[in-house]
Amino acid sequence: MVSKSSKKGNVVEPQDASDEVQREIDFAVRSAVALLQQTLLFDDQPPTRFAFDDDELTRRIVDSLVETAVRASAAHSTAADDERPTETR
Repeated sequence: MVSKSSKKGNVVEPQDASDEVQREIDFAVRSAVALLQQTLLFDDQPPTRFAFDDDELTRRIVDSLVETAVRASAAHSTAADDERPTETR
């Protein structure tokens, strides 16, 4: 990853598939944490634009994290397969 300096700190630009996977995981985790923080800090203010009950919001956050983890795992497996030497007979 290439790090760039910006007014808001260091910005990292993805350089390959592994970086892109890390970027997706980072976004999913930060989104979940942001929603949870907002819920804790502003209990009476809903953390989303549309109304969701706690169970649905929790399910959506978990689904997002799991989907991202599954995609990351698949991408990692594919990358590992691509790096594995092929057998010659």
